Amino acid sequence: MRTSTLRTFLFIAVLAPMLSGCYILRSSNYFVKATEAAPYDAVIVPGVPYADESMSGVMKIRVHWAAYLYRKGITRNIIFSGGAVHTPYIEARVMANYAEALGVPPEHIQLEPLAQHSTENLFYGWKRARELGYNHVALATDPFQAGMLKQFNGRLRRELGAQVDLVPIVFRTLKTLDLRDPVFDVSDCRVADFTPLDAREGFFQRLKGTFGGNIDLERERATQARARDASMRDLARP
Repeated sequence: MRTSTLRTFLFIAVLAPMLSGCYILRSSNYFVKATEAAPYDAVIVPGVPYADESMSGVMKIRVHWAAYLYRKGITRNIIFSGGAVHTPYIEARVMANYAEALGVPPEHIQLEPLAQHSTENLFYGWKRARELGYNHVALATDPFQAGMLKQFNGRLRRELGAQVDLVPIVFRTLKTLDLRDPVFDVSDCRVADFTPLDAREGFFQRLKGTFGGNIDLERERATQARARDASMRDLARP
């Protein structure tokens, strides 16, 4: 494991309990529940910015964790979520290429390239799962982000009926894995004419997005209602 990756998860391990309700200490409990609920149709993995020739330690451990869940049979598929947000690289595609280099078959990897904020990773990842017919899904990420998204996940459950379990990284398990970087290509991940998020949105607009304010839940509820009505009409036809 590279020193930078080790520093990353040690940093999370120290701060996450203070900032996200002691999720590090409870990750193993969530993992036990996940193994009991397995197999999932898919796990959603939120992205992290990728700079030229530089994959962050956070992105690495999220992808390694997702690949581990796939190898253990806890999930059948992985949905990587994230657009080109702060750098000109589509985060979902970078993670997908990395996961494929780790041995995850490409037919079991799906992309969600729209999300610009962590709340959108969860929301659009869930929507992508529904489009693919994946009903039994979970969020696989680091404990800090899992804790930060727990409240928003509850809101999606209450308002939209979204059923997304949480499977935060168990660091004592992560430390047993081979975290060396595989050789992988990012040439297909870069977008042209890129403008970073902080140049597209002001501080308060970005803050709004961080808390899910860019997601129109009322519109989503209306879309679901129309779909249910259409389904009922189809069933009523002779």
